[in-house]
Amino acid sequence: LVLLPVLIINDQVVTPDTHPVGLQDFIGWALWVVGFLVETIADAQKGAFRANVLDKDKFITTGLWAYSRHPNYFGEILMWSALYVSCASAFTLYRQLLLGLLSPAFTALLLLKVT
Repeated sequence: LVLLPVLIINDQVVTPDTHPVGLQDFIGWALWVVGFLVETIADAQKGAFRANVLDKDKFITTGLWAYSRHPNYFGEILMWSALYVSCASAFTLYRQLLLGLLSPAFTALLLLKVT
């Protein structure tokens, strides 16, 4: 389910002539980079925090963690949402748009309710 937008794209014929790269693709790619950076920075900050023996039983409240309880989850959800935004520019059917939304929704469900 998580990779669904890519699977939808791979199931159809998409060429630069029929679906040129456009603004929506660039927005999706930019959002993906932001999500990747947020997740990477949050993981690095938490790793550095956990490496300090004095912080063993404490909660991290510095860096990105001062703004969100799980900034790494936010980054992950943003990355999959951005992938959907970019892929959706080439979807040709309304049902593909709706089906593709399962990817970021499922990722959010897993991270926010299951883990």
